Amino acid sequence: MLENNGEWLLEAKQLVNDNPEILKSLPIKGEVPDNLISSVSKNHQVSLVNNPANKEYYANDKYIQAVKPMSLMGMPVLINNNLRGVLYFENQNTAHAFTPKVFSFFKLLLGQLGVSIENALYYKMLKDLNIDYERFVPKKFLKLLGKEDLIDVKLGDHTQKNLIVGYLSINNYNDLTKDMTSEENLLYINTFLSYVAPAINKVNGFIDKYLGDGVMALFSEGSDTALSACIEILSSIVHKDIDPVSNKKKTISVGIGLHYGALILGTVGDPKRLNVTVISDTVNTSARIKELTKYFGFNLLISEDTFVNLKNPQNFCIRRVSESSIRGKEKKLSLYEVYDADSDEVKNLKIKTKKLFDESVELYIANKLEQSHKLFSQVLKINPHDSVSRLHIEIIEEMTRNAAQ
Repeated sequence: MLENNGEWLLEAKQLVNDNPEILKSLPIKGEVPDNLISSVSKNHQVSLVNNPANKEYYANDKYIQAVKPMSLMGMPVLINNNLRGVLYFENQNTAHAFTPKVFSFFKLLLGQLGVSIENALYYKMLKDLNIDYERFVPKKFLKLLGKEDLIDVKLGDHTQKNLIVGYLSINNYNDLTKDMTSEENLLYINTFLSYVAPAINKVNGFIDKYLGDGVMALFSEGSDTALSACIEILSSIVHKDIDPVSNKKKTISVGIGLHYGALILGTVGDPKRLNVTVISDTVNTSARIKELTKYFGFNLLISEDTFVNLKNPQNFCIRRVSESSIRGKEKKLSLYEVYDADSDEVKNLKIKTKKLFDESVELYIANKLEQSHKLFSQVLKINPHDSVSRLHIEIIEEMTRNAAQ
């Protein structure tokens, strides 16, 4: 038996000729004589009792009166005079079963048993500590570093990997929460994130950072799984009102940017305080791609590196939308919209116009603006809500006006 926060718990038991049984912290009430355990734990002395049912001290002990054991022995497990546990023995058939010889044998084992219990408790403490730390440092991050436990991590530990980085946040967060109290605001964010984390964990990705109304996530199993997680998140959120504090209809706009590339995962800081982090241009690029979802007017935008990394691109609804300049990048990036999570009506219209849309984008990138304008206009006639086609038309018309001046 071990004590936990003032309560004695039964951890294991063994009957003669049976294998030991692990009980996982079972309350002792009704399993052993309360009075005996109380006496041993209080006095730190071995207690030997014969015919306890006939003793006044045990007259009200329900276990003793029900089982009527003939011999009892309780032994304190002490380490440095600190009580760490109690060993309890009983014989239901024979009085005076625990002879001096038997007593001496078990007393010899007490020292070794105490050390074993201390080691087991220390291991449990480390295990619980690591579980607690996982709330702050993802276990999957440690595995990428080649570490099993946080206590193994040292300043300067690092590794380089090619991963998918995902940035995700609420694009219209300020509009949604401007009238909320701080408590309502936090409730809203945590409700939103409750849709996000399970989908990411489901594909063995993990959240590296919580960023207020969003997250930065890492995906180690390729673009297909990353896209699947993002589509599940969008399908769960975008077409639902997740406002937990108001009955008002509030349309949430979520932006997600994905980029594939090399990352350095490591520890930074000083010997007194460490932080695990990701250092890479890939991270910055992913964040800037996410910001472009506001510009284009849709939810999920990926880089060409992410698209090329797909093993089964045919399983997703994807269209190339542009070549865009990204701050910090010398070359323009080809960007792709993933629209699997759109409503069926919108998705079907994008599928219907995909060939025409693809040709329009290619003409735009080739600077054949007049022809591109014409085809984008045809796309809009079929799908009036295509924000990308409308945006390209506006850009072409502005460029044409500027050229004429």
